[in-house]
Amino acid sequence: ALGIDPRPAGGRTAAKLEDGTPFLLSKTPGRGRVLFVNTTADADWGNLPLRPLFLPLLFRAVRWLAGAGETGDRLLGETVEFPAPSPRAPPPEITDPAGNIRRPAGKPDARGNLSFGPLTLPGVYTVKGAGTGVTLHFAANVDPAESDLSRAAPALLEELFGKERFRAVRGAGRAAEVLAGSREGRPLWGFLLAAALALLLFEGAFANRIARRRARAAARKGAGP
Repeated sequence: ALGIDPRPAGGRTAAKLEDGTPFLLSKTPGRGRVLFVNTTADADWGNLPLRPLFLPLLFRAVRWLAGAGETGDRLLGETVEFPAPSPRAPPPEITDPAGNIRRPAGKPDARGNLSFGPLTLPGVYTVKGAGTGVTLHFAANVDPAESDLSRAAPALLEELFGKERFRAVRGAGRAAEVLAGSREGRPLWGFLLAAALALLLFEGAFANRIARRRARAAARKGAGP
């Protein structure tokens, strides 16, 4: 890193190294924006390109250089705020990820900000005509908690899906059995076969009983005077 001082040129130090050497320097000459990273873009001067911080730093730097504003990223269901334009200016236009153009409802709050939300579509939103004077962009992301792979308690799953749609099963074999049963249903041929056999036995016993009664009745008639 170079030992430089951005202040004489009208810049400022956005980040420093542990020894106090300026690492990230910025300047806004006129309507432009300049960002100086006091290291190389490869691994010749350090291991920054190999660290997990590199991509988020690059992303945020590009956003700042493009004048994307400070709205940041949001989660679905949240509300985003941005400066309201002057009272004589038309309301800002907000383009959602599906291409629909909407305008914020309501009036500016005490801080002069407009609210828009809740956000329902994941993706990048564009705000034109806000009080910043530049086009703003912000992303609405799915809650990262939904990608949590830790095991959930059966009570939580029952609450989310409902008792009629949820069933806790332990063991892979039992799970396969329950899954097959839900897809194919319960086989009835065993019950039908048992019922047919029972009916056959009942019919044979009933027929034998009737035959014996008729035989006794015929014998009494034959033995009569």
